[in-house]
Amino acid sequence: MASLDELFAQVPIDQIAQRLGVDNATAQTAVRAALPTLVGGLDANAQNPSGAASLQSALDSHAASGLLDGGVDVGSVDTTDGAKIVSNVFGAQKDQVISTLGSVNGSGGNDLMAKLLPILAPIV
Repeated sequence: MASLDELFAQVPIDQIAQRLGVDNATAQTAVRAALPTLVGGLDANAQNPSGAASLQSALDSHAASGLLDGGVDVGSVDTTDGAKIVSNVFGAQKDQVISTLGSVNGSGGNDLMAKLLPILAPIV
């Protein structure tokens, strides 16, 4: 499994910043705040047999999407699907997670985090 630093290095901060309408520094801070939480949530889901099966099904259905071919292209990210992943990973705690991540200094707040997570989830 890739380390968080390796995963972060593959996230196109400039594309995310442009898609969110923020500067690169804000996007970088937001991604650095969200990434460990998202990975941790995915890991927690993978520990549960039904969660692991759901994650495997999602991975199988997106294997041919080409999202990671030649590097990540944020324009290819399906945010509707990303929102489903976020809801599945965090369940009833989704709004609390967004609020907590949005309160990280420099992360852009709750609205930005609510927009970022569905972009970041399919990448992770």
